[in-house]
Amino acid sequence: MTPSSMDRLAEIVTIGDELLSGETVDTNSSYLDGLLERWGWIVIRHSTVPDSVPAIAQAIEEAARRSSLVICSGGLGPTEDDLTLEGLGRALGCPLVLHEPTLQRIQARFAKRGVAMTPNNERQARVPAEGEVLPNDAGTAPGFHATLLGADVYVLPGVPREVHWLA
Repeated sequence: MTPSSMDRLAEIVTIGDELLSGETVDTNSSYLDGLLERWGWIVIRHSTVPDSVPAIAQAIEEAARRSSLVICSGGLGPTEDDLTLEGLGRALGCPLVLHEPTLQRIQARFAKRGVAMTPNNERQARVPAEGEVLPNDAGTAPGFHATLLGADVYVLPGVPREVHWLA
């Protein structure tokens, strides 16, 4: 490969025990792969990792060493097994912080629907201290962008409708 084509290498990392068990079919990788190829990226690998902070951090770091673009999908929900941002934070070497504008968006979304927000939804507003939040008008979990080892890393929710909206 020429240096310019190496700059266009991408990897897709999906996160979730439900994907590994076959309980949920991964449609996001296929969708994202198609978009990336249309945009001139060469997708060199798809990988799926469990809901584990060390596994997520390792997968993101390894992908960032091989590619200049890493797109992750899944693990941004409000439950205890949604650990993608913790994994990204570990890979970046930074803590998670409460992103107040995201918390306000989540609260407003619940209020608009007339539903009480549960405390676990606040987890979705905790993001790595390094990087930027990508607002998600299709759901409560924001996307996130950071740079790791020179690679752009984008983290998207696992819900296909939300991936389509953010991508």
